[in-house]
Amino acid sequence: MALIQINPPAYVTNTKLIQWVQETAELCLPSAIHWCDGTEEEYDRLCQQMVESGTFIKLSEEKRPNSYLC
Repeated sequence: MALIQINPPAYVTNTKLIQWVQETAELCLPSAIHWCDGTEEEYDRLCQQMVESGTFIKLSEEKRPNSYLC
């Protein structure tokens, strides 16, 4: 079995975490792996993707800023 390339970013240094992700990827065979960085840009991008897919519905910015119905 070939190793799946998980490409951890430089800020991920925990070898046990990297090993766990590698083992899990080999079991689950994902089409992609996204390493979360916790930035506001990432949050906004993920929320927008969920709005576009229909998972989230953006609520009124005036009444409920930064709020979604899921």
